[in-house]
Amino acid sequence: MERDRWHRAATVRAAAQRRWDPRAEGTGRLFFSTSQVPVAGHLLLRERLEGPHWRELHIQHFYRFMALTIRLEQYVVNPAVLALAHREVPVELRDEDVHGAHRIYVDEGYHALEAVELMSDVRHGTGVAPVIGWRAGIDRRLEEVLADLPDGRTRALARQLFVVVSETMISATLSAVPHDEEVVDTVRAAIADHAVDEGRHHRFFAAYLPRLWDGLGTSDRDLLAPLLPRFMSEFTAPDLAGLRRELTGYGLSGRVVDTVCEESYPPERLRAETAATGAATLRYLQECGALRHGRMSDALGAAGLLP
Repeated sequence: MERDRWHRAATVRAAAQRRWDPRAEGTGRLFFSTSQVPVAGHLLLRERLEGPHWRELHIQHFYRFMALTIRLEQYVVNPAVLALAHREVPVELRDEDVHGAHRIYVDEGYHALEAVELMSDVRHGTGVAPVIGWRAGIDRRLEEVLADLPDGRTRALARQLFVVVSETMISATLSAVPHDEEVVDTVRAAIADHAVDEGRHHRFFAAYLPRLWDGLGTSDRDLLAPLLPRFMSEFTAPDLAGLRRELTGYGLSGRVVDTVCEESYPPERLRAETAATGAATLRYLQECGALRHGRMSDALGAAGLLP
């Protein structure tokens, strides 16, 4: 416990000292890895976007990533973690599980705070305002998935399962930026810190999944198992509405915007990204026996997510 408290305090101090300053880091570097911005590889954009817009394309992707972090941590993960911290789940929890849930709650709140502060720093330092709003939509999309479930209890269980999915998939989304020297150091350091925390969360939820699955009754499993592919695909789904608004703002025609979006995010690419990002999650489902549930394996197979 003492070591955990010291680690968090040291991380907060380090973050406060490294707030992005254009005078210190210059203005020529990017705010996100080009490899993580699919539209940046499209020839139509490379031909039409001049230097300032090319840089803004990466700034806007940074904003989308940070806005997603805020909504995911505060509106999706932490409510489910609170249920764990207060033993409001159908699983027998050890004291160390409860303590771990409390620590994760603090971590996730901190990730949201750092995202808010970094977005503010970058907006004021670059003069580029976010095209997206603060509501990134992942919580809204999750509620749409859960709307057909019969009652609040089942929806609460589904949220637990979604958080297991998101917390075992997120590590794969944090690996590229910290190693990309084209990206400003402050953003690289922030995402690297986030990745360290999420590594601990990943291990926690990988251990929690078998006990959660074992704690579900037959009817719960029948209702929740088919939702797994939707949970996985919603976690990796791009913000196409925000992207279209952004690209239109660069003066691109509707035809060009449609072509860029459709060709940058074809269904086969989205399936492949979801499968790759969720490889560890699928392995944990296999290990705990969840993939032996017919409805789950059928749904994942139909979605193209099984190897």
